[in-house]
Amino acid sequence: MALRPKPMHWFEVYVPRHETVRALGVLARTGKVELDTHPKVNASLEIGEIRDALAEFAQIESRYRAYWPQGEYCPVELPLSPQDTAKQTLEQLRRWGREVDANIDRVQKLAQEKHDLEHLRVLFEQPGEEHLNLSRVAAPMQMLYIGLGECPLAEDISALPDGVLVKNVPANDRRFVMAAGLPEHAGTIRSAMAAHGCQPLPIPPWLTPDREDNLRRIDSRIATIDQEQTGMIEKLDQLAKQRGLVEALGNIGVLKWYVEHAPKVDMGTRFCHVTGWTQEPDESRLNEALRKADIHAMIRFPALMGTNEPTGVENPWWVQPFEFFTQLIGTPGKSEIDPSGLLAIIIPLLFGYMFPDVGHGLVLILAGIVFARRWPAITFLIPCGVVSIGFGFAFGEFFSFHTVIPALWMKPLENPMMVMIVPLVAGVVLMLLGLLLASIEAHWRGEFGKWLAMDAAIVLLYASALLTLFDPRAWPGIAIGALWYFTGGLYYRHRKPFQRVLELFGRLLESAFQLFINTISFARVGAFALAHVALSTMLMMLAERIENPVAYAVMIVLGNLLIVAVEGLMVFVQTTRLILFEFFSRFLHAEGRIFKPLGRPISA
Repeated sequence: MALRPKPMHWFEVYVPRHETVRALGVLARTGKVELDTHPKVNASLEIGEIRDALAEFAQIESRYRAYWPQGEYCPVELPLSPQDTAKQTLEQLRRWGREVDANIDRVQKLAQEKHDLEHLRVLFEQPGEEHLNLSRVAAPMQMLYIGLGECPLAEDISALPDGVLVKNVPANDRRFVMAAGLPEHAGTIRSAMAAHGCQPLPIPPWLTPDREDNLRRIDSRIATIDQEQTGMIEKLDQLAKQRGLVEALGNIGVLKWYVEHAPKVDMGTRFCHVTGWTQEPDESRLNEALRKADIHAMIRFPALMGTNEPTGVENPWWVQPFEFFTQLIGTPGKSEIDPSGLLAIIIPLLFGYMFPDVGHGLVLILAGIVFARRWPAITFLIPCGVVSIGFGFAFGEFFSFHTVIPALWMKPLENPMMVMIVPLVAGVVLMLLGLLLASIEAHWRGEFGKWLAMDAAIVLLYASALLTLFDPRAWPGIAIGALWYFTGGLYYRHRKPFQRVLELFGRLLESAFQLFINTISFARVGAFALAHVALSTMLMMLAERIENPVAYAVMIVLGNLLIVAVEGLMVFVQTTRLILFEFFSRFLHAEGRIFKPLGRPISA
């Protein structure tokens, strides 16, 4: 764990044009590079042919995707140049499409027939419709047109010609409508049904007058359709294997990934110029990765000034959950402190002090473990729960019971002043730590002399003012600090001294007021600790009034759950506020941008 973000290095790779995609894949697999456009190069890679190929692929995908092999299409290294691979892969997909078009059409017709039969079965399953005889409707040489549709329950079908007979069969949330009329009424009946949202149902010619026989026939036909569909799908899978469809779709995935990142690659006559940022200190590891892939490339690490260098942060696993709090402000710049490692200590101490209970701490640990897979950042609750358990032993609290375990330190309600003073002292230490971190950042920026001339005087003033509260003999430190501050301020800018003194005086008042308010804010830590104990005491007082043992147990369980949920959220908010506004405001300006490693090729 390091306080300073890891420095990034500008790299340039010259790679043979036909190996560009493979080289990018190798660099991506290292997880240590971010592509960035060379600031002096405006040329972009000509990838129009690949984009056109991907556009055609999108049209092919819209028709055939449902019939492709199931699962992931693992990306592979392109055997040819990107342009040639795009042409070859498209031709491969076109050829496969021509071979399977007839099969797919048959599968779609079978699916539609099965859909219609399943809905027709619902019609025959309705009670009281024994007299429903559609066999005569499908018989040849009929003088009537019969329209059958599945319609919503909203309203009756209107705008039908005179003489058209309509039969409604309700079925749960829908209804079936059968309209009979003269042959010349066919178009009007179909239009009226469509206008009311009805889905037409064809009437099979093999229906009989017997409803139970029709249900058996429908089930038999559906089983036959399922069997034929299974055979057709197996045939499609076999053709996909024979034509190398999985490999073709993997190549498409690589091309999509390449087109996404290709604008950051400068294309030369014979070589591609790949540029960006890396966490590696030199070219040795990147060279080794390319050499293992048998890619002949040249890597340079030239000095590059005046660019927006990303910030690389590498924290151990136990610090990573606390990066969330730093990211609420932003990303530390290359000359700023990354406070995540410090937060791994500070946040649990603040949280645990405000939430002192052995049982509640165990609940926090359990919540951090249970929800870690869905929200990895929530694992910060685990160390917070451990500290809560520690302060629970110190204060003698166990699931709101005050007599189960002895207090190793004190009972908060018996000594509330001590409970309030401890976090105030901790707040002073945290303020001084923030000022110390600001001095380190000033040293990294080459401005330590300016910090020593002015801000160091504010540290002396702050410390002397606090000491004066306990020992009046510390007041000369205030005078020395003020003299130091004004002298240093005038030394760095002595033109218009009167105006400068007024500016310095205003800045001093602002800094003193902020430090005072920030320090007093830590009193809320003690207040929440007392509130937690008071709320637990109130819960126990209410529970002791209940004589029924079951109701007593329910009251204890529900009350503790309510305390954990409500007060836990409030403590989280207060901890976050103290970190962001009291601690971070001393040194963190978040002027950096996060390092985003090049992602690996994805599947199609």
